[in-house]
Amino acid sequence: MKMIAWFILQGVFTISIFTLYVANSGYSGGEVGMAPTAVIFAVFIQLLFSVAFFLLLKKFLTGSKRMVFFIFNMLFYELAYLFFSNNMPILKISETGLIGFFNKGYSLSSVLSGLFIMIVFFVVNLWRDRHNANKIS
Repeated sequence: MKMIAWFILQGVFTISIFTLYVANSGYSGGEVGMAPTAVIFAVFIQLLFSVAFFLLLKKFLTGSKRMVFFIFNMLFYELAYLFFSNNMPILKISETGLIGFFNKGYSLSSVLSGLFIMIVFFVVNLWRDRHNANKIS
């Protein structure tokens, strides 16, 4: 269940980073108004797939393999856009204008939150392993 909390935290960071990205863009509210909703939908779909796959593969995902699952989690986010649009944002990141701005924001927010969560997850597990090793000795 702890991993599910990490997935939720990654989703919250993704939404927060995208919201900050859009809020500081200079585009008007009318131009970017529904874009955060797309991120929320994608994060929700990502969470469903991540939890389902994690619960199916739980026995095989131990130790450092759990950290690799965060990469799959980011992939699930990109794939989630196929459910309500006709593309994955990371494949259209080079577009210009407002659509390019959104695609960059969609993918950048996921990558940044994913990297942050992986680093924090690694540090927490490293600290926990050292703390447990000190208890045993």
